Amino acid sequence: MKQQKKLVKWIFLFFIAMFIFTVLSRAADSLSVAIVDTKSMQNQVITHIVQGSGTVEGTREKALFVQAGQKIESVFVKEGQKVKEGEELLELSRESLQESLSKKKEEVAVLSRKIEDLKSADSIEKIKKDHAVSRAKENYNEVIKNGDINMANAQIEVDIAKQKLQDFYDEKAKMENQDFTLSDGTTEDLGSGEHSENLPQEQIGSKEQEQALQDEIRAKEEVLNQIVMARNKEVLTAEWEIQDSEIADGTDGSMENAEAELAFVQKEVAKLQALLDAGGKVNAASEGIVKRMSAAVGGQTTEEAAVVLYEIKGNLRITGEIDKEDLKYIEVGGKVRVKGSGEKEITDAVLESVSEVQEDENLRRISVLIPENTLEIGEKAEFFIEREEGPYDTCIPLSALREENGRKFVFVTEKKDTILGEILVARKMEVIVKDKNQSYAALEEGGLSSDQQIIIRTDREVGEGSRVRLQKG
Repeated sequence: MKQQKKLVKWIFLFFIAMFIFTVLSRAADSLSVAIVDTKSMQNQVITHIVQGSGTVEGTREKALFVQAGQKIESVFVKEGQKVKEGEELLELSRESLQESLSKKKEEVAVLSRKIEDLKSADSIEKIKKDHAVSRAKENYNEVIKNGDINMANAQIEVDIAKQKLQDFYDEKAKMENQDFTLSDGTTEDLGSGEHSENLPQEQIGSKEQEQALQDEIRAKEEVLNQIVMARNKEVLTAEWEIQDSEIADGTDGSMENAEAELAFVQKEVAKLQALLDAGGKVNAASEGIVKRMSAAVGGQTTEEAAVVLYEIKGNLRITGEIDKEDLKYIEVGGKVRVKGSGEKEITDAVLESVSEVQEDENLRRISVLIPENTLEIGEKAEFFIEREEGPYDTCIPLSALREENGRKFVFVTEKKDTILGEILVARKMEVIVKDKNQSYAALEEGGLSSDQQIIIRTDREVGEGSRVRLQKG
């Protein structure tokens, strides 16, 4: 009996120990299990935000030029300063202006004399030109006159030769129609021609004489043709001489260049005189902000603009840089949101242009137009360009997305039966990202089901098969 009580006691102690060890084991196990938050895939849009910053500038610029080579005595403004119309910007040396004015006046006198000389030379050339045209026309008329006389004379020679042949034929016909006394004392009528073979050759005309007269006509006509051709050629040559004489002589542009140079120098004289009359003071032509100044005290003015002003009126502009990869989210002409340094927000700004950045091929410079009277020139501002993609049915928080060896994956929770009961474990699932922004990622469909719980947050590292426990609350 005593031994039986002892056995029961040991069995009781054994179960108490087992209970204690189980509690301790579960407590230890709970400390090693990762606590996680989960979420299923959601339907939503992916909003891409491209942002940057820059300084507000004007879009209308006015350059102020001053005659080069003038000494600068004073500068009254600096870059970024706002100036009013008529406000003094800088002061030039009056001695320097007077010296330049004297030199320019001497140039005017020299150029005026040069132009007078060129005009005199042109007048002489014109007289020579008129004489040449007159002589060419006189020569043309003389050629016409002499050619007509030569043709008339040649035509007379042809007519004479033809008349000779006609006289020959008339004489021959006369002789053939008269009676002729034969040697036996009888007479014969030659009109019938029956005995014409008995007539002396010199009485009826020789064939050689007829041929000679015909040859003479042909020769005279050939001479006439040659005279006509020569006359036409000489007339054409004379016409060309008239045309050549009437063509204006080529000019080397000396007169035009001298007159243009004189007009330019006279304008320079007027500008220098105006500056001298103003005491060397250079004033702002309109209200604006000084963008750039090349003028410095003690220096000299150059061909560059001494001062460049942003005009107050007109649209404003902000220029900044963005990543090349963000080009797919922007569009020239699209809306841009701009926030000034005073937290003032402009929602109707417009993307004006995109250009390359010479210093970095991975960047792009964009220009944004801002409505006038919204921000101040010189103010620092930020710009934001938003582009929505989707909606997608497979969106997850970006915190759930992991990567290993170039492959992207997520962990999902899965129930598992063990000797200690049902537990949750993490399962690794590879995914393909379709789109993402700074907060969410859209996955290709088919990788995950809509009811799977994706681990989006964990208090420690988990791996394939790791036990996990859901965050309470």
